[in-house]
Amino acid sequence: MKKGAEHPYILVVISALSALLSFVTGIWIRNILGPEDYGTWLMLSLILMYGYYTQLGMLESFSRDVPRLIGQGDKKGVQSVRSTTLAAIIFSMILCVIGIFLLLFASIPPATKIYCSIAFSIVPLQNFVLYCNHYFLTIQQYKKAAVTQLLIGSVQYVLMALMSMWLGIYGLFTGVIVGCLMAVIYSTRPGNLKVNFKIDRALLRSMITYGIKITFIGVCLLLLTTIDRIVLYVGLGSPVLGQYGITIIMFQAVMVLPAVFHQIIYPKMNYIYGHTGLKVSLYPIIKKSVIAFSALNPLIIAPLYFFIPWLVHDFMPEYAEGIMPAKIIICSLFFYSWALLIAHYFTVIHKERNYLFTLLLHVGVSIILNVLMVYMGYGMNGVALASSMIYVVYPFTLLFLCLKDMKIKIKDRGSLFLKVISPFGVMVLIFGLVYSITNPIISTSIFMLIYIFFLSMALKLGALPFLKKMLEESAGNLKRVGGRIMSNLRE
Repeated sequence: MKKGAEHPYILVVISALSALLSFVTGIWIRNILGPEDYGTWLMLSLILMYGYYTQLGMLESFSRDVPRLIGQGDKKGVQSVRSTTLAAIIFSMILCVIGIFLLLFASIPPATKIYCSIAFSIVPLQNFVLYCNHYFLTIQQYKKAAVTQLLIGSVQYVLMALMSMWLGIYGLFTGVIVGCLMAVIYSTRPGNLKVNFKIDRALLRSMITYGIKITFIGVCLLLLTTIDRIVLYVGLGSPVLGQYGITIIMFQAVMVLPAVFHQIIYPKMNYIYGHTGLKVSLYPIIKKSVIAFSALNPLIIAPLYFFIPWLVHDFMPEYAEGIMPAKIIICSLFFYSWALLIAHYFTVIHKERNYLFTLLLHVGVSIILNVLMVYMGYGMNGVALASSMIYVVYPFTLLFLCLKDMKIKIKDRGSLFLKVISPFGVMVLIFGLVYSITNPIISTSIFMLIYIFFLSMALKLGALPFLKKMLEESAGNLKRVGGRIMSNLRE
């Protein structure tokens, strides 16, 4: 870790706590709205999700270039990238105004036009907050990044739930706006952002040229994970999509920590590659990360898998039909959780075309499979199965291409694939053993005991030496973070 950098564990801890609160408030919001209105909100929220890319990929250029320039010691270049990237917010505003203008001519209900217009107007504000977040992450100021994410995560979710009690969907929008404004106020405090708005035109052209590629990739990647809800909404309607929302909340629960990891690791990968210029220098970080994800994922997936039926029946009975799709999807996330790590490799080494071709192929197959499932009458379960197939095949395809590009020996590739698949096989085997047990506490307890025994044996036999070291370091860091938190509370 370079001088002046903070340890990322504070970001992980804050994000984990935020995820828990977001999970609870997410259940609250679903019960307030009901399946039909919640299904409508899921579609409206796509504007906020896809709206991120109205900044034309300049934030990705920012995250790529700043760590690399820092690694090269180019302070002037770092400042130039920071100031020029602010133009991304202008692009976002222009495109959103165009979007609102086009809505005037759309043949949709007036209420929907109003909803969509509000969503478009939020996008530039949201993107500025994310600019601030990228700024903090690229210089490894994880405490500030954690606070920013807390405000646009947990705090925002609580505000959305409270506001929706009185204003329905409008209340959700109000919560998003207030959360973003709070994050802007925090991030722009004196001393936080050291940047002037001065655009370098040559750099701007270069960043947009790269950013357009990343934008196309980002939109396709987002389509890969949202095509299921689009197909369900168009084919079966808002209430069915609302039921399917259980799948989405489980997706978010599993992916929250991987998402934090990817935010931290992307600048580091750029720094390493910028410092060495060698593709193979990224192999250790990819290998260790993929194996660590595979070894630890069952500890996150299993409790959610066993508690889904109890959670839905007791707290969200209107969404009971979404239980099976959620269980199908959650298992496939075992592999999908590390897919973005491999995607980072291709963007870091400037092989976006290879990645884009692979991504487009899987998006095309996903669209075909999802539409077929609805057409053949398999409904939510069929759509979940189609999506889960893609979530399994897509990461392995990327990993194969990545290892091939780095010219890793076939023997080493096979060893890595075996270490990735083995924990999944053990997880599925234990699922089969406890299948007949209906009590989620007992099921989870038995699973944890057996799987932790398997994991401890693997560590003892030396199969995962780096994981043992990582766990020991993590325990020490968490202890230090906890000590600091308790010390601050006493003060």
